[in-house]
Amino acid sequence: MLIAVVLLAAMSCSGEAAPEVADSTPATVGSAEIDLRDLNLLLITIDTLRADRLGCYGDGDAETPRLDELARGGVRFENAYSHVPLTLPSHGTLFTGRYPFAHGVRNNGNYFLREDETTLAELMRGRGFHTRATVATYILSGKFGLAQGFDHYDDALGSGELIRGFSSDVDADVVADGFETWLQEGGDEPFFAWLHFYDPHQPYAPPAPFDQRFAEDPYRGEVAYVDREIGGILDQLEARGLAEKTLIVVTSDHGEGFGEHGEVGHGILAYEEDLRIPLIVAAPGHLERRTVTERVGLVDLMPTLLELYGIETPAGVQGQGFAGLLAGADEEAARDVYFESMLGRDENNWAPLTGLISDQHKYISVPDRELYDLGQDPGETANVFAERKNVVRRVDRALRELLLSSQEADSARRERSGEDLAHLEALGYISSDAAQTASVIDPKRGIRLERELQKVRELVAAGALKEAEAGLDRLRADNEEVGVGSYYFLRHQVLAAKGDQAGAIVALEAGMARFPDSERFGFLLAHYQLGLGRADEAERLARAVLERSPKFSQAIILLGRTAEQQGRVPEAIARYREARALEPRNVPLQQRLADALVRSSDIAGALEIYDGLADAGDLDGKAGELVKTAMLNSRVGRAERAEALFRRALALEPSGVHHFSFALVLAQGGKIGEATVQMETALGDYGHELGPQQVQLARAALEQWKNAQ
Repeated sequence: MLIAVVLLAAMSCSGEAAPEVADSTPATVGSAEIDLRDLNLLLITIDTLRADRLGCYGDGDAETPRLDELARGGVRFENAYSHVPLTLPSHGTLFTGRYPFAHGVRNNGNYFLREDETTLAELMRGRGFHTRATVATYILSGKFGLAQGFDHYDDALGSGELIRGFSSDVDADVVADGFETWLQEGGDEPFFAWLHFYDPHQPYAPPAPFDQRFAEDPYRGEVAYVDREIGGILDQLEARGLAEKTLIVVTSDHGEGFGEHGEVGHGILAYEEDLRIPLIVAAPGHLERRTVTERVGLVDLMPTLLELYGIETPAGVQGQGFAGLLAGADEEAARDVYFESMLGRDENNWAPLTGLISDQHKYISVPDRELYDLGQDPGETANVFAERKNVVRRVDRALRELLLSSQEADSARRERSGEDLAHLEALGYISSDAAQTASVIDPKRGIRLERELQKVRELVAAGALKEAEAGLDRLRADNEEVGVGSYYFLRHQVLAAKGDQAGAIVALEAGMARFPDSERFGFLLAHYQLGLGRADEAERLARAVLERSPKFSQAIILLGRTAEQQGRVPEAIARYREARALEPRNVPLQQRLADALVRSSDIAGALEIYDGLADAGDLDGKAGELVKTAMLNSRVGRAERAEALFRRALALEPSGVHHFSFALVLAQGGKIGEATVQMETALGDYGHELGPQQVQLARAALEQWKNAQ
């Protein structure tokens, strides 16, 4: 328990033994009496943030005053690590205290955290905290499993896309504003809040003034932008008297490569720039400021927080709590850090990448194995694999034992056999010494192919289709087989842009043949066929995708669209409802469902959806949708509700059509005087926006209403 750990640390300085202390006794750190169990918990994860791009981690070019201030007043961890350079699996590890190979989420998009996994949010809610989350990317949508345990999980994303994908995200100010609004309106109950900021993820496009200030380094500009938004949250906590009642944890899911080892971006390789992340823990007035140099991982964060809040750690948690480090204690031995990336394996059939940091050595298990001495070579420039075979054998054995420990559902011990190791290699957990690695691509070679494809992407973005196609042809000529999924996507994209429909289809079909375990080629082909008006073929392909992946909500929505195109409205409604269960905060999907319900004469069902969206603020800024909701309310006799919605719409967009429609609704309710004013406004101020028939009807209505008054 935290109290015992903290007192042990304090007593160890004087050489005295620590007494046993009951959990109800507040702990003492320095001169402050603390009981962190009663503090709110605010967890902030900043996507793609490498540690060395913050001022408090030594970056002199950074503009991060608020995070630096938080670090100066709290506990900053100098050597914190992610275990996987991918967003969903990394957050899965953070929230379960289990490695990706244990909780089962190995990549973004096509993995789901199982319901039987116990999350930090579930345990905090069980402790009596209101739990809420706001995520800024589709990759963390609730359907992927992280929503379990949260009373409120905001993954709406503010996106106007019906079929959302990896490009669906919101900016940092949206995340911050939503939380600040909740703080202002919230009650006094203790809370656990998780805020996820997607900036500074690619593409780097910071808003003003950071775009100009960091014109030559937009990544740092996005980091500065997020720092400003976090500063606003800290100010709100201070203004509401919550600053000293809240434990704040700031970290990242992974880092970002800038070409140090060939990768620009993240996800495939696992060098220090990909895995080293910031970790700041602050509780103003409760924790003393310090810098911790001991190595910790994201897997350790959950058990640490459970200890701080007096919650029993569930069986199966693999992380090791570091509450003692927060209190100033020293650890006897350095922690090992497991890491992996299965993106190359899953999406390109490359060799899997796993590894272990043990003592000062970092071992990367790939076909062309790597060993680095981080103590002497923190930049990982010299592979000492050949010179230190004893170290390799030791660390490789530890890596295999760790992976094998996860294969048994129970804790029963048994002798490890050659069959076990072959099983691990067949599962794709270990590359080294596996017979099949001779026939697969090492991620280091694969990243070179990706760099060539990036040049093609840039040509496509610039509209240079001829040059892009030539680049793809050269890549094909230089490689017996291009084992990169994006090659086929780019080929499809180029041919589709040129109007070569047949060629674009062949490109995706080739991708399906090359990567038969991937659903994305089938879905993209279905989407493309639907765009060509071939609903039957789109439906066939989408159904095939769902046979393999029943939770692929994009394919479910696409089936709804094909049913609509073919006039099967009840079937479309069923599909949209099925997708809505997976993406309950997808606003365009809800609107699509409501419109289909209107076509099926289920006005009450449509109105329930639209009224819910309006009340939740999801239609703010969408005058046309507010008017649609107002008209539906008018149809069922809810005159006051309809009028209120019209006034909201007119405040946003005082158009001729909106004034015209409002006038008719008012007249229907017997409010002829107000109706006259609205119609005169429509004709007088916005008459140029009305069609001839509307103008004629407006004039006739005004004449009738004036005669009736």
